[in-house]
Amino acid sequence: MNSSPPPESKDRYSSAVRELLIFLKAPRPGAVKTRLVEAIGDSLATALYRSLTNAVIGATRPGHGGDFRRVLCFAPNDAGAEISQWFPGEALEPQEGSDLGARMHRAFVNSFGRGSEATVLIGTDCLTLKGDVVAAAYQALETADVVLRSAEDGGYTLIGLREPQPALFSLIEWSTDTVLAVTLAHASKAGLSVSVHGLDADIDTVDDLRRHFATVRAFLDDSVARRIEGLL
Repeated sequence: MNSSPPPESKDRYSSAVRELLIFLKAPRPGAVKTRLVEAIGDSLATALYRSLTNAVIGATRPGHGGDFRRVLCFAPNDAGAEISQWFPGEALEPQEGSDLGARMHRAFVNSFGRGSEATVLIGTDCLTLKGDVVAAAYQALETADVVLRSAEDGGYTLIGLREPQPALFSLIEWSTDTVLAVTLAHASKAGLSVSVHGLDADIDTVDDLRRHFATVRAFLDDSVARRIEGLL
């Protein structure tokens, strides 16, 4: 007896190429977590950034959210050696573009140029981004043109596409509380179907850090955690 599942029950992308793109920066003091520097200083802001990034990289390894290949998209573009030393063995690609939207669009174009049929892009500011979240995004892309995870600050923590969508990355004021709303408006105008998940917390500001410090603390070295806690 043939016990294999009927074709319609199979994952549309089970044999397709999927990619996970992770945007990250070289952990250079003064260049990461800049909105936290005034409150906790360059050194602790950099240590926090390293810890959050380590957590997201560790929780999204291929196999933890299905079968996909992972590419770390780094900035600035001279940081390849630093990122390679930090995360040896990972596929790396420099970010290209004049602003965040241009860099994300270019990363998607490159991904689909490599043959991906479903690509998800995330950053490293949100501890919710784990393997099950990545898997859910790929599943949503089976029927939606775009998948997003909303953030508490009005932006998004994840975006997934099945093909390049330049309209989603232009005419947007990045790092504002209108990013998600404007992105959804652009998607609607382009006739794209969208699946929205979340609400996630990005750790960008002092208020974010205060509200979510109990969660963040578990990923910090104890000495770093005590020093930050004393400044909040």
